[in-house]
This record gives sequence, structure tokens and C-alpha cells, in this order.
Amino acid sequence: MKLHVHEWGDADSPPVVCLHGVTGHGGLFARLAERLPDHRVLAPDLRGHGRSTWEPPWRIETHLDDLLETFADVVSTAWIGHSFGGRLVLELAAREPERVERAVLLDPAIRIRPDNALRAANEVPLDPAYSRSAVVGIFGELAAWGPPPEEVRAQTLLVIGADDSVVGPRQLARYERGLRDLRVVRVPGGHDVLVDSLEETAAAVSEFLEAA
Repeated sequence: MKLHVHEWGDADSPPVVCLHGVTGHGGLFARLAERLPDHRVLAPDLRGHGRSTWEPPWRIETHLDDLLETFADVVSTAWIGHSFGGRLVLELAAREPERVERAVLLDPAIRIRPDNALRAANEVPLDPAYSRSAVVGIFGELAAWGPPPEEVRAQTLLVIGADDSVVGPRQLARYERGLRDLRVVRVPGGHDVLVDSLEETAAAVSEFLEAA
């Protein structure tokens, strides 16, 4: 299913695809796009969010299928994901390695402990911007581990909120050991690095995307 896509930048510039987290939408990447003037920034509303369909299923496999259909012509480029979007970037890099040249993980929800996932699912408020059922379904998906880091071959930037992060020490150590080409940057603030530390996050992303 093709997703609704927000777009910024020159159509002839190199594309970068940005994936939001649960309860978000693609428009949240507007301020980051302003700081990436040399790129065409594409940010979909994921299934269950914004202007894309809210219909199930809401499994990770379905989200990946949606992305592959929506961006069928985008090959070997950079993908940026915040929170659940970061988990999807990891999944896509493992499943379709030829599509993900560089992976930017903004405080990614690699895995949430089942008890924390249950608590978060129970606390999801009703909101006209997203499907509560879809969000609850996503938290259920996040209670399971994603792909082993050894399956991800893309150059990877991991941006972590220094004060409060969903990336635990054991998760970080696992990915530092397993990813072949990983750079870790800590920025002030918490999980929402695009709000708490926009300038620091954008600078790290821009440097990473421009590196040879």
C-alpha cells in the first residue's frame, strides 16, 4: 500500500527517507529537512498515522511492504528513523540491504521490554492524528527483538539522548559489537532528539550523510 509522503528539497537532489515513531507523522521532519538543503527529504506517514491508511494489519512486515511499495524507485540511499522508525530502518537494512546505503537511527526503539511495552500500550491516548489500535499493535511488535546487528551491512549513525534514551546499555553494547560500521553520537536531552537537540542532531546527521 502506498503511503502519504511529505517532501522537501529539490527533486534532483539525492533522496533521504525519514521514518517517524509511534503517534508521529512525516511532517515532523520539516525542521530537519531545512538543515539538509542538499537532499530531497521524503517522510511518509506510516500505516495507522496521519494521511495514510489506518487499516490493519500493523505488523512490522506490513510496514516494510508499505515502504517498499511507496519507495520502489529509491535504491541505495540513506534512511533516517526515529524511535519505531529506527527499528524499521534496521529491519529494512537487514531485509533489503541494497536499498539502505546509510542508516541513521535517532534514539531507535530496537526493543522494548514486554512489561514496558504493555504499560505504554495501555497508556496510549485517543487522538485524531493516529489510530490508537495501530499504536497498540506496534508496541506489541516492539516487545520482540529486531534483526541481529550482524545482518545490517549499512554504514550506521546512532544518535542517543544523553539524559533519557530507549537504547539501553546492553542494547548499545550488542550493536557496537555487531554492526560493522557504526558511529555513536550522544546529544543533550531525552528520547525526542529532534526536539530536545535539533541542532546537534542535525549537525551529526548532515556530517554523516556528507562523509565519503
